[in-house]
Order: sequence, then C-alpha cells, then structure tokens
Amino acid sequence: MWRFGDSRSSSGRAANRRVNRLHRVGVCGPKQYYRSPDAKLFRKLHRPSVASASAAADGVTLPANMLIMITNSSNPTAYPITGFTWLLVYQNQKDQVKGQELVNLLWWILTRAQTNNNALTYPQLPASAITIAEAQVNSITFNGQPLHHN
Repeated sequence: MWRFGDSRSSSGRAANRRVNRLHRVGVCGPKQYYRSPDAKLFRKLHRPSVASASAAADGVTLPANMLIMITNSSNPTAYPITGFTWLLVYQNQKDQVKGQELVNLLWWILTRAQTNNNALTYPQLPASAITIAEAQVNSITFNGQPLHHN
C-alpha cells in the first residue's frame, strides 16, 4: 500500500497530479464572485433556516403529481433552492397488511408528525401540499379496494 501522495510510487505521483489539477479548476477569488451576476443568489444562500425554507413555498401553485422544485422565490425571506421529499409507493399494494401499515405511516407523516417538524429543523408542509398528498395516500389500494388510514 502507498500513502496518498507518496512520491516513491508512480501511482502516488499520478494521484498528486490529479489532485493538484482538480484544485485548480474553476477557482476565483471573492472579489470576482461578488461582481458576478450570481452574487445576489450567493448572498441569499447564506441565510438558510426553517422559516426561509417554509417561506419559499408560500404562494406556489402545486401540480397534482407534486413534481416541483422551488427556485428563486419572489419572497425576499425565502431560501432560493428548496423542494419536497418524494416517496415512490406502489398504488396497488400486493400485501394487505403491509399496505395498511404503509398508509397509516404516510397518514401519520402528513398529520400528527407535522407538529414535530420545527424541533427537528424541518419546515412544515403547506396546507395545499398536505391536501394533495392526502388525496394520493387515499388512492392506495389492495385488490382494487382503497386502504383507509386508522
């Protein structure tokens, strides 16, 4: 075995050359960056919080399939790049017991678990997102019969 950067081995010299090359790519000083068009976005990125992530979703129209990323919100207090976490779930469950437990878990996440979000530093879902997600949870079935949450 050779240590990283060990110049006694040819692979060590090659690793050093690769690392040094990587560190040189795209380097610019702070003065050049602050003059760039992205400077405003850069300064906004340094204020992440639960409140700024929640503010990003205010006033956003959500599609029925919930496939959306929220970028550059018009809200001045919003974090500029936010999004939702998606779960890929089979609509027709093959096992009734597992399907029922899944529905119960998803319903808990959308309802009672939302009260724990701030303590865990997660933003709460907007009411419109919860409404759409609840409809999707209610569409989960077993043998064509809906699985209702408990």
